[in-house]
Amino acid sequence: MVIVKAVMRWLAVIVMLMMASTSVTAQSPTYNDVMKAYSMGDVAGGMRLLRQSAETGDTDSQWMLGTAYAMSRTGFPQDPIEAMKWFEIVVSCTVQDRDMAIEGRDQYLGEMTQRQIEEARQRARAWRAQHPCGP
Repeated sequence: MVIVKAVMRWLAVIVMLMMASTSVTAQSPTYNDVMKAYSMGDVAGGMRLLRQSAETGDTDSQWMLGTAYAMSRTGFPQDPIEAMKWFEIVVSCTVQDRDMAIEGRDQYLGEMTQRQIEEARQRARAWRAQHPCGP
């Protein structure tokens, strides 16, 4: 009986250690979370969620982030290189609506210098090296 109690205690300790070592991560924000924050007037929160959602691979958020940088909207400064980086990521990673993404990206290309385009593409390649496209 003493052995059974000792084994049960060790099993309880092992289970507790396993539970403690299992990290529970918060779900990544989605495009809908971003839109909800903006609709509630939380621009700073919306900006933070938009960037987080784009960084986790949500193509809607990536496109919106590129557009935000392109048009200096929703609290983001106008930055054509960052805008094009996100447009390039969407074009290279999306299957659905790819033609629309290419058309939107190409429309913005005419407003950039060749140096800006190359810098944006280099940033997109660097980002994709760290964040491969989804399944």
